[in-house]
Amino acid sequence: METAPRHKRTRYELLAALLESSRGGCRKTTLMFRANLSFTLLSKYLAFLMQNGFLERRDGIYFPSPRGLIYLHRFARYQRAKSDVTKSEEKVRSILSIARQAYRGK
Repeated sequence: METAPRHKRTRYELLAALLESSRGGCRKTTLMFRANLSFTLLSKYLAFLMQNGFLERRDGIYFPSPRGLIYLHRFARYQRAKSDVTKSEEKVRSILSIARQAYRGK
């Protein structure tokens, strides 16, 4: 069975994965597994999120802050826009391919 190649996640995708994984609250180890990160990367990104007010920690449990939830909302909007652009690019490539074939056929 062949698996699809995975792309390297961007910093923005990693931040969104951590914030999404922390919805409802979770401990550090659970967060690491949910976001599929190494402990080193988790520590790096958790520090960034905490220092910039995107994540809150209460009694050892991490939760997205209101600012973190805004980031998630905007990131989702960005992902949808990016998907729309990709679909448009595919349509343009298809049209150009058809035009190229028609030109060669003359």
